[in-house]
Amino acid sequence: MPLGLQGHGRPRRWPQGQRIARTRARCRYGNAAARRFCIRKAVLPGTLGTHWSVSAGRQYSPINTLIAASDAFGQTYWGNSQGTGIGQQSPNATPATGGFQAAARINNSLLYSSTYGAWTARVMGSSGDEIKSAGRSIGASLAYQSGPAFASVAVHRGRQFAADIPAGATPDWQQSWAVGGAYDFSLVKLFGGYYRFTPSTDNLKVTAATTLRSESGWLGARIPVSPNNTVITQLMLSRYRHMDGVENGKALTMGLAFEHALSKRTALYAAWGRLNNNATSSNWLWGSTVVATPARAGADVSALSVGMWHRF
Repeated sequence: MPLGLQGHGRPRRWPQGQRIARTRARCRYGNAAARRFCIRKAVLPGTLGTHWSVSAGRQYSPINTLIAASDAFGQTYWGNSQGTGIGQQSPNATPATGGFQAAARINNSLLYSSTYGAWTARVMGSSGDEIKSAGRSIGASLAYQSGPAFASVAVHRGRQFAADIPAGATPDWQQSWAVGGAYDFSLVKLFGGYYRFTPSTDNLKVTAATTLRSESGWLGARIPVSPNNTVITQLMLSRYRHMDGVENGKALTMGLAFEHALSKRTALYAAWGRLNNNATSSNWLWGSTVVATPARAGADVSALSVGMWHRF
């Protein structure tokens, strides 16, 4: 749970004791050391701007925020942009390790965000939570939002995770970047983006299955067919570079969804997705928090679901 402070315009200069008292109410979780860390960070005064915020904890990275905002499905339905691999930069991660969901969600991170008119800048740094600086990361994004137009660019650099390298090895830096945007034409809202991840091969034994670079590009649309009904579709092409002599991987992801709004916060939905892998690709088909995995490299995957969601 991220904790922190936010403000509008020129930050209010609270007396020191009052700042700490107000901050302490937001720092109730974790052990004593974690609470002290939260308080030390949260009481830093804000900078000038239309809106600013500082938060700490396990939270979404600037590059993942860009990818989700450029996704017609909003990373919800089958075939969404989680298939880029943004949350799988640590191939051997488990929920108990620091690389889980990296680089989508970042442990022990400090995020500063500031908005000036139509522009929003985000900067994040993380100490990681593993030995030998494994998992440390930095990232930033710049977004433009005005009327029907949205555009953003982001970069992320992080060290290899302990689960992916030999014990005692010094983790090397890896990097990713993305661009994305959307435009609302009223009759249809279009989305699109591109993501590239370049992992380090230091500390690794390169084999035919090793991915030397991955990249994904996607286009999507939300089409309101009536005041309460919306059709959503998206197409994504992913490529995976392997060592010389091995065919590069390629995966085509397709998604289609229908929403019927019952209210402003509740809707019925039906969603379908399909993923076609070539012989050297084993990409996953992502829903919101569920995933359909191929039985082997080259296998295709499809999924269908119906249900209802509610925003609290």
